Amino acid sequence: MYNGAIMVEAQAQDEERARLLAAASQLLRAGGAQALSVRKVAKAAGCSTMGVYSRFGGKPGLLDALYAEGFMQLAAAQGQVQGPPGRDHVLALCGVYRAVARTHPAHYALMMGGVPGFVPSAERTQLAARTFAVLRRAIHRAQRIKQVAGQDPVDLAEAVLASCHGLLTFELSGRCQDPAVASRRYLATVGALLDGWPA
Repeated sequence: MYNGAIMVEAQAQDEERARLLAAASQLLRAGGAQALSVRKVAKAAGCSTMGVYSRFGGKPGLLDALYAEGFMQLAAAQGQVQGPPGRDHVLALCGVYRAVARTHPAHYALMMGGVPGFVPSAERTQLAARTFAVLRRAIHRAQRIKQVAGQDPVDLAEAVLASCHGLLTFELSGRCQDPAVASRRYLATVGALLDGWPA
């Protein structure tokens, strides 16, 4: 009986945490990080503000959880990329990176340091590093079979990510409003890096 009551209470707490995170995610999508407040999240989730503090420790904890949510979305999308190693596989990974950023622009801004004052926890930073490492490993495999230029996958992966981020920042800010043009520029830039990186 006692153990059963503990399990019911734990399930209720998990459900409340899920509702709070879903509400925070919706507010983030609708208005960016500036739209998040403990009071608004609690109201949207039908919970008390104490629930936010007990589950997340306040707004910084909510942002940390949303940061993780963004990287889990990216990791899930990367996991859908199939096919043999090589240049096309790297391009496909870059493609899903753009797709996730376009689908979840507020999460993407949070993931890429676009929220002043927010510093992810060490655990979340490790999650981000593991997610970005997927591209580095794909580049390394493509280099080994001579489908991608260069010798150092870390240097090339950093250059590819920086270029992707810059182009996505332009696109998401409205600087390029034609998705077809943005996609062409994006893939052409990545392709040029993969083919022309110095040995």
